[in-house]
This record gives sequence, C-alpha cells and structure tokens, in this order.
Amino acid sequence: MKIADLLLLKKNLLEQEFSICLVVAKEDEAAVEMILKKWKDPLTIMEGESFSRALFEKETCTLPFLSQKVVVHVKGIEKLSKEALEAISAYVENPSAWVQLLLSGASAPASLIKKIDTKGLVVQLREEKPWDKEKSLAEWAVQEAKQEGYEIAFPLAKALVGALKGERLALQNELKKLFCYMGEKKRITEKEMKEISCSLFHHTLWQLGEAIFALQPKEAIKIGRAFLEEEEEVFLLLAHLRTQMRQGWKILEAHHEGGLEQVAALFPQWKEGFVRKKLEEARHYGKKRLQKALVLIFEAEVKAKNSTIDPFLLLDTLLIQLTERTHAPFATA
Repeated sequence: MKIADLLLLKKNLLEQEFSICLVVAKEDEAAVEMILKKWKDPLTIMEGESFSRALFEKETCTLPFLSQKVVVHVKGIEKLSKEALEAISAYVENPSAWVQLLLSGASAPASLIKKIDTKGLVVQLREEKPWDKEKSLAEWAVQEAKQEGYEIAFPLAKALVGALKGERLALQNELKKLFCYMGEKKRITEKEMKEISCSLFHHTLWQLGEAIFALQPKEAIKIGRAFLEEEEEVFLLLAHLRTQMRQGWKILEAHHEGGLEQVAALFPQWKEGFVRKKLEEARHYGKKRLQKALVLIFEAEVKAKNSTIDPFLLLDTLLIQLTERTHAPFATA
C-alpha cells in the first residue's frame, strides 16, 4: 500500500496493522515518529552508513523475549550498500511474524519500493512548497491539539508555525509546553501562546531585524504590524530595533579591528555559523544605514512620546525609511 500524506498515514495506522513500513522523504521525522508511536515495542536502530548485515539478520531472526514483538528501524537507507539492500530485500520476501521493520530515508531503490508495496506500507511524502508546508503543519498542529483534548484555531496554529520557521520538531516542543500549561482549560488562545511561548515572540522580533537588514519593507511591515496587533507597546519594539542596530554597528567595528575572530570574541555565546550570518547582515546593511537608523529610531520614540500619532502609521513610516534602497539612505526632509 502506498500513501503520500501524513493524515492518511495516521488514518491507516489506526485502521490496519503493518509489519513492514518504508518512509521515503527528505523530512521523514513526523512519519517515523507516528509509526514508532503506534508500534511501541522494543526498538533497535541501525544507521545506513554503519549497517551490519550480521546484526540485522540476528535481530530479525531471533525470537523475542516473552512473545513481545521486536521493532527494527533502519535509518538513512539511501546510504545502504548493495549488500545491505540485498539482505533487506531477502527479509522482505520472507518476513518474521515477530518483527516490525521500519525503513526510512530520503530515497529508496524502485525495486525495494515495489516489493514493500505488496508486503506492507510505503509512505512517499512529496516535497512541499513552503506555503503548503506551513498549511499542512498548521493542520497537523490542530489535529494534535484535538487528540490531546484541546482546541486551537487554524490561524493561531499557522502563526505558531510561521514563528518557528516551519520546524516540525520545534512545533512539537511548543505544543507539548502549551498542553502542560493549559491544565483544565481546553481552548488555546493568543493569551496562552504569549504567556508560555515568549521565546517565539522574541524570535519574531529578531525576524523583524533580519527583514530590515535585508531591505525587505513588505516583510518588515508585516512583522511589525503583527507585533502591534498583539497589543504590545510600540516603545518595546523601538527599543529592540535600537538594540539590533547598535549590535550591527558593534559587529562591523569588531570586524574592522580584528576580522571574524574579533566578532566571535565579542559574542562568545554565538556559534560560528550565526556569527557569519550576523556579520553578512550588518555588512549588507552598511555603516551609513546603521548610523542613520539609530537617528530615525530616536526620532520615532520622541514622536511616540510627544504626540497622538497612530502607532501603526508611526511604525510603517519608520520601517519604510529603514528599508529604503538608496545610495544616500534614509534622506529625510
């Protein structure tokens, strides 16, 4: 049997029993977790790169203790040798009643897929476009909440997925935190999201800075407006922007004085990849823009304190100025 959808996988696992499953997908964690959660038996994990034919044959031929089935999971099957694939193919021809075999990886030989299709379950998850992935993850989050006895609206689930950049594992962890926090309450609202997922809020603020450094006005305005729609103070947002601009300035100064090593020394808590990313952002934005940005943020704070200007208008205007693509950035009248 072949399926290409996580929701269909869940339905089939509830309705049928399978002793051999093959998951073919670049991101296979969700399907693998779903299957292993269903099986629940003692688990042996074998990696494709270090696959041992002798160990595989031992695990699939030995009778389990106290008649309990054994689960064997072979990961990274795209890395298996020809000999290893032959051993697995031979087992599929004559499987044990005491073994549940799970194979997973980014790709698999067509012959193996065809053979398992007749003997068990093949899950071939299609690679989704970013917007489709966001939608399917949000739908999955809604279903997970329902299964745990909670209700979360689809737009709220989608916002959570967006804040986590579509990372399924991070989404799972955030949902677990929310479920533990909810107690007897059954409906998850923005209030609970903000109270328990403050790290997401911080993450979104950093996304705003990234959009500004990349000179992306539409993205910056979208994130900034979402921030204000959560009834947060514009002063908090301005303070965070000022911090990011100062940080960008420090990064460029440190790089000028001692290169990448000096930047890493200035921010020892950052990993090398993140140091490089922040340096590239600051260099792309440039010192002139950073200098003028600090002035514009200060002016916006003064306006917010001394006038009745609409915070949305104030923020939109500021973000347009901060993301202008001109050789003389942020010229003001």
